[in-house]
Amino acid sequence: MVERRQVILFTGSDWCSACVHLEKTILKQKAWKQFQNKEIRMNVIDVGRRGATAGQEAMLKQYRVQGFPTMIVTNAACKELGRKVGVTGDLNHYVNWIRTER
Repeated sequence: MVERRQVILFTGSDWCSACVHLEKTILKQKAWKQFQNKEIRMNVIDVGRRGATAGQEAMLKQYRVQGFPTMIVTNAACKELGRKVGVTGDLNHYVNWIRTER
């Protein structure tokens, strides 16, 4: 069995326009959902406009998040393999990036 890559998305879906754009143009697409179901384990940390909870704040510090959205690919041991900040491409760009990050 192939090990699924871990993907952590730090987002602000109720206040961050780039996060809303990422969700609409990539995360809600059928092809992304199929990719997610077959190849990755995704954890979404959605920080609301009122600020981060204590648990979210700990994750923000652990992964040194400086801006939203931030998508991080890790291995099973949570070692960071790569990150993207902002919206940097289309759906195929993100899928290929996640598949090839080492």
